[in-house]
Amino acid sequence: PFSRQIPLFFARLWCRMWLGTAGIRLSVSGTEALDRSRRYVFVCNHQSSIDIPMLYVALPFRLSFIAKKELLLLPFFGWGTAALGHIYIDRRNPRRALRSIDRALHKLSRGGSSLVVFPEGTRSVDGAVAAFKTGSFRLAIEAGVELVPVAIADSRFVMPKKSLVVRPGTVHLAVGRPIAVEGLSKGDKAALAEQVRDVVAGMVAGT
Repeated sequence: PFSRQIPLFFARLWCRMWLGTAGIRLSVSGTEALDRSRRYVFVCNHQSSIDIPMLYVALPFRLSFIAKKELLLLPFFGWGTAALGHIYIDRRNPRRALRSIDRALHKLSRGGSSLVVFPEGTRSVDGAVAAFKTGSFRLAIEAGVELVPVAIADSRFVMPKKSLVVRPGTVHLAVGRPIAVEGLSKGDKAALAEQVRDVVAGMVAGT
């Protein structure tokens, strides 16, 4: 556990410094409803590359992300995320992707980290929340871990998709109340994904 705390400390420190230097301000609400002693699956919409450092700063938990494997190849960034224990998925290979989901399930079941997922699968250009893929919901159901809807708004204005230019501004992050998965089965994952997607979309519209 100590070996994970060291890279986590420096990751959070770097994220705070980077956001502050870029002139990005965070408006965060709803974290008071969470129990810091528990683990969750945080289900987020996705607008910008800055969403990940923002979540590191906003959420007071030990976090693991499910990310596309191409990020692992990035110098420094990829090495750092590997040290933090993130789960990488090969989206072009369903069999390998399934094995990655199984590793994430094992990580959740051990109780070490909370998991952050972006079930849209890509960043939104116009801010609309797309349909949620169901893989991460199956994972939460099998692990018996509560889902927490997280709405991110206005990060697309700070750093738009396909842009490396960062503009100063305020990004809003709203954390919803945990959603229990007790009593659900894998057959409920599609309905659960739609339910959580509706909650996140409503929160985005209300920010």
